[in-house]
Amino acid sequence: MKQTWGMAFNQLLEHEAGFTDDPRDPGNHMRDGRPGCTNLGVTQQAWEDYVGRPVTHDDMKQLTRESVEPFYKKKYWDAIRADDLPMGVDYMVFDVSVNSLFQVPFIKIASFSFNQPPPGRVLEPLGRVLS
Repeated sequence: MKQTWGMAFNQLLEHEAGFTDDPRDPGNHMRDGRPGCTNLGVTQQAWEDYVGRPVTHDDMKQLTRESVEPFYKKKYWDAIRADDLPMGVDYMVFDVSVNSLFQVPFIKIASFSFNQPPPGRVLEPLGRVLS
């Protein structure tokens, strides 16, 4: 198994650091209409989905690198089976998946830019659609 997870997580947080509740940010809108926020790149909606309960802006401000690491690992890194991708490609696909929520552009990049189909059962149906 490759050991690039730690490097990828650190690099991601270099770009995803800080708290924001800017209403112009589309990630700061909750499904139920409440104003949301983002900290360390994690939206309030995504964190609520992950922890299974409502959280406040103060809860979000308390997030740390340590508390969000399992979130990113499970929801993104493991979901795209990044350990099965070549080094460098793993980070690119991880970063795109974080920022695109597994939308088709992620699949196109993985499939066409690197001439390698995306791994995993979760992504196979989308890969077939693009073939």
